[in-house]
Amino acid sequence: VRIFELLYSHNSQGERLEDDPSFDFGLARAAAAAGACFRDSMDYTKAIKYMTLSREKFRSHLLNCQSKSRRLLRREAQQLVATTEYLSSEACLGDLQHLLGDVTGSLQTLSHCLQGRQQHLGEKHRLTLRTLVDLSAVYHDTGDLDSAFEFVAEAAQGFAAIGDKLDPDYLSAMMTKAIILKDRKEYKLAQPIFQEIIPLFEKLWGEHDVRTLSCYTHACHNLLSLGNGDALVDFLSGVVNNLSQAPFYQAMLSQEWKEIIKFANNVLAAQQSSSQRSLTFKPGFKAVEKLGAAIAGYESL
Repeated sequence: VRIFELLYSHNSQGERLEDDPSFDFGLARAAAAAGACFRDSMDYTKAIKYMTLSREKFRSHLLNCQSKSRRLLRREAQQLVATTEYLSSEACLGDLQHLLGDVTGSLQTLSHCLQGRQQHLGEKHRLTLRTLVDLSAVYHDTGDLDSAFEFVAEAAQGFAAIGDKLDPDYLSAMMTKAIILKDRKEYKLAQPIFQEIIPLFEKLWGEHDVRTLSCYTHACHNLLSLGNGDALVDFLSGVVNNLSQAPFYQAMLSQEWKEIIKFANNVLAAQQSSSQRSLTFKPGFKAVEKLGAAIAGYESL
């Protein structure tokens, strides 16, 4: 922020050289760095302010490059760097608009960013594919699940082509794809995706990471929606220790997990008439009881 203020002060006082585009470029970079810091500290209002300034200054720098008569190679190199960083600022701005609930602004910003990245980086570039995922998330929140699925399916296919199955971008895209299928009530199509990615999430990020726990949550909801009680209880038996060791995350999701526990308890109660089935589900009973007790404990804090 201090660097930005110093540069901006010099610029306002007419101390920049008119034929030197570095002021706008420096302002843009400083504003982008400040915006990223405010975003990471969750001060989204200031983050929006600085990312918007960054986009404006990158745009000004690009126009300056285009209007000056420099050697072609130097001008093209400057434009490419400026365009890449400008689009990064635009992508961040679109995400921030989404976080603050400005869905229309976010769609407009991210759509423009996608066009720019497709043109300058190519349709299969990692940053272009990430923009598809970002757009999918915004469309998902608007309820346009068809558009959301179209964007994330293209992104997942692209990530699969340039990486492997432990690629974080690929896994995030696949999880988003499964969630959208779940929300479209296509539970049978979502289930094999969850089954594929959960072990990969555990391997890449660990069993207690918030991304893995989020994947557990959505997978359980999908099993609940399928009405597959046996599979749900088996799944809970396998992950209960991971879930019960994440109190802050589980406290946030206590209502969702109470629904899952209630369903699992109903499944187990229905099996009590058969001693053989009761023995089969003994680990399931312990898992459901342990998780239910953990959630009750978090709610009492």
